[in-house]
Amino acid sequence: EQLREVLEVYQVYRPDIGYVQGMSYIAAMLCLHMPNSHFESFVALANLLATHHLFDFFRVSQAYDKVQAYYGIIDSMLAKTSPRLSKHLHRLGVMDEVHVTCFQWLQTLFVRRLPLEQVTQLWDEFLCQQDTLVMFRACVALLVAMERSILAVREPEDVLLLLRTSKHGQEVVKLAFTVVHPPYEAKERLRRLTQYNDSSAPDSPHP
Repeated sequence: EQLREVLEVYQVYRPDIGYVQGMSYIAAMLCLHMPNSHFESFVALANLLATHHLFDFFRVSQAYDKVQAYYGIIDSMLAKTSPRLSKHLHRLGVMDEVHVTCFQWLQTLFVRRLPLEQVTQLWDEFLCQQDTLVMFRACVALLVAMERSILAVREPEDVLLLLRTSKHGQEVVKLAFTVVHPPYEAKERLRRLTQYNDSSAPDSPHP
């Protein structure tokens, strides 16, 4: 009931965006941690979706070029972290599919993909640091966690199956900060991409 109400109010608040598939995962996570306040859950959702990369990921038709730039950042981070895995994925011609998978992970802030404990740890880092890079680190970390399995296959469809069904993810947060080392230019590019002013946004729902 709380989840449905929060999403309905958001649609009224932002009719220009409305409900987009994937929002329910983020809203559900917020409701889980704020079960006694529908309003606070809505405020958190509205403010979160207007920041970082999320605004672009829920309005792809208006932000296609920026989303493509985000993919380029993931590619450069993966090449820096694991050149062997990056070359293997390019050789198999599955980078478009990898991008789509990463889009789903980033759009739902990994709620759809990781165990709740890992998602909670990742959100703690993301929200405390107020840094989009945390989620991009996690994207690359999850690919690296599957590296051995991916390198063992030689057919594109097998990689796609791994991306959809692999149970890897227990150590994503740890890998994100111990193994993934984003190049400086990727960090700067991401910082510039997420520094925008949503001039179409209504007044903040903060009381």
